[in-house]
Amino acid sequence: MREVIEDENNQPLRPKIPRVPRKLRSENEECYCPLVVSIGPYHYPGRDDRLREVETLKVPMTRQFILNCGKEIEVVYSELEKVIQTAREFYNKIDIECFDDKQFARMMFLDGCFILQFISCVTHNYENLEMSDQQVADVKRDLLLLENQAAQQPAHLLELLHSLFICSHKSKVKSSPRRYGHCLSYLVTCYKKIIPAKPETVVARESRGHFFYYSAKDLKKVGIHFMPSQTSGLMDVKFKSSFLYGTVKLPTLTIDVSTKPLLLNLVAYETSAVLDQLPVTSYICFMDSLIDDADDVKELRSKGIIVNFLGTDQQVADLFNNMGSTLEPDTSVYNDVKRKINKQSENTLKKWVAEMQQTYFHSPWAFLAFAAAAVGLALTATQTYYAIHPPKKN
Repeated sequence: MREVIEDENNQPLRPKIPRVPRKLRSENEECYCPLVVSIGPYHYPGRDDRLREVETLKVPMTRQFILNCGKEIEVVYSELEKVIQTAREFYNKIDIECFDDKQFARMMFLDGCFILQFISCVTHNYENLEMSDQQVADVKRDLLLLENQAAQQPAHLLELLHSLFICSHKSKVKSSPRRYGHCLSYLVTCYKKIIPAKPETVVARESRGHFFYYSAKDLKKVGIHFMPSQTSGLMDVKFKSSFLYGTVKLPTLTIDVSTKPLLLNLVAYETSAVLDQLPVTSYICFMDSLIDDADDVKELRSKGIIVNFLGTDQQVADLFNNMGSTLEPDTSVYNDVKRKINKQSENTLKKWVAEMQQTYFHSPWAFLAFAAAAVGLALTATQTYYAIHPPKKN
């Protein structure tokens, strides 16, 4: 037993830039692999023809970045070599064994300069970027992949390189180092942007247990409607109940070809980081429960919850159904919202009022038909009453 405990204590620390968990990768491997550019060591050795075209741009883009710095390349490179050992600690040891310090330094140097020059061109000098619009979009997508990140703080590469650039262009460059330095941890930045530090929709773990099986169109049938939230945070999900109706507020989400890899890499990040909650995973599962088919997407789209740049409504439904089918949510997330929705859905009076509204008041013509029928029924009842009880003559 002593040997087991000592062996566990000697296990290496979890890398700050981990690999995607095997279970996640097996389902949607294409979402975790770069399309056009490899950053860092994980996809460097196995680069194929897809990655070589942009790879050839790294040297000229690095040369242009160094030229903009106004420094000798040897000076910049020597500064980088001082932090290489720190940078190596960010990755799985087994994945960087094939790199000696010289190879690793060269790779990180080219990757860091490429990223900063790419951002500079996209932000200020797009015409200097020798890429097609599709390649630019693909590079942006690749920079969001968990396994395609360069080493982060402390003393990480991009802050170091950008500080050299700033020192040489104090009179020309007004942007903060953070503007460039954050891109190294762009995935983490995205995560923090959409997930608040203390999500209101996360409750105590002892309150777990409320499951949710209603689709958007099912909720509409029982008088529960949808509205967009005031923020884009994925945790900004609320439910408000009134006397007869209920309203679910959800953040607006733009769906395009980059949405699936972004969300799944955020899932991989929070899974690998062993966080207390799994908010992104739980959000995907919550949306999956709301969306069964194209009709559910249409309902959410009509309310401004979904902005569809992907294709058909059925494609959006398939996207969430595919992602949600293999994920396990943290049931403490959205627990209170799900409990309130379930309670509202099971209220007999509110269900009856909702059915009446959809049957008789869903359009002006239906309302007029209902009103005419009601007036006709009232007249018939009055006529029948007076036929049975004629008024007395004076």
